[in-house]
Amino acid sequence: MWPMVAGASNSRRIVTLEVGILRGAVRKSHSKSPAALSRVDSSRKDSAVNSYSAMATPATARTVINIDAWSDVACPWCYVGKTRLDLALKSIQAKAQTPPIVVKWHPYMIDKKTKAEGEEYLAYNTRRWGSDGWTHDLRRSGAKNGLKFANWRWWPNTLNAHRLILFADTYGKGEDAKQLLLLKTYEEGANVSDFDVLCSVANELGLPGADEYLKSGGGTEEVLAQDSEAKSRLGIRSVPHFKINNIYTLSGAQDVATFVAAISKAISHLNEN
Repeated sequence: MWPMVAGASNSRRIVTLEVGILRGAVRKSHSKSPAALSRVDSSRKDSAVNSYSAMATPATARTVINIDAWSDVACPWCYVGKTRLDLALKSIQAKAQTPPIVVKWHPYMIDKKTKAEGEEYLAYNTRRWGSDGWTHDLRRSGAKNGLKFANWRWWPNTLNAHRLILFADTYGKGEDAKQLLLLKTYEEGANVSDFDVLCSVANELGLPGADEYLKSGGGTEEVLAQDSEAKSRLGIRSVPHFKINNIYTLSGAQDVATFVAAISKAISHLNEN
């Protein structure tokens, strides 16, 4: 998983499920070693719902499985984590009598000090960690789920990317925007800090008025406020970070089996109440 800043404290209490596989996974995700930092989302384009409003209310949670997810387009492990969540959802939703599952993506900026125009991949890695050696484990891990990281050339500042996701969500296309931005970043060599790239993504998604929205600065305050809330009030120090029905928490790019176990546990809890 990816830390907010190098050396950030990760002392928050994590609620884990009563299954050994999850206990082990959560402990593993909290390691701060360079290799573990690379252990922390992909290909889903179905109709899961994105929302930057408050998390699920108790009334909603009684009939729906709500997954609140915090991630950043600049976090390569968020690309892996999202892919694995998507695969888990596909597996679970193939079963009969599965309740609706709603995924709400919330903004999180892992490095707000990234240059506004983005930074070249190797230059950023050299500045932060001396090299890009840590990505070897990342690439091997992602390859197990079909991710190639074929043309990763930029480390973006993602403020405007989060704004675009927020705007796309008003058209019910937040999920598609997030997915496309991840693909552009890690597979197509695009710099999603660039307004022209973001406008191209918006046009590809068919979002009227996106160009004007991006140029106006709309959504900036909301993205920054939610990023601040995640780090301060919610105590999230690394991403990806997932909360299921506001009960079960998973931190890091867990494997597909762990996601399936966590969501299945939430479904069982829902059926028992």
